[in-house]
Amino acid sequence: SVKVYPNPTTSQFNVQVNTTGAEEAVVRILDVQGRFVKSVKVAANQMISLGAELKAGAYLLEVRQGNEVKTTRVIKF
Repeated sequence: SVKVYPNPTTSQFNVQVNTTGAEEAVVRILDVQGRFVKSVKVAANQMISLGAELKAGAYLLEVRQGNEVKTTRVIKF
């Protein structure tokens, strides 16, 4: 599972990837047009902070681990 908080935010997002496996996940940030903005690797069950450098707007946060993909819409004011 993936938790993203706070959403919406004015500064940055915390992303928590909770998994049963030990495989690392890749977190990609896309703008609403689907253009690639940033990518980071996250170890299983790790929490990271993202988005401090992003401009205000809506983004798609795509978390990919193995064959699983979870996409969450995030908003920054």
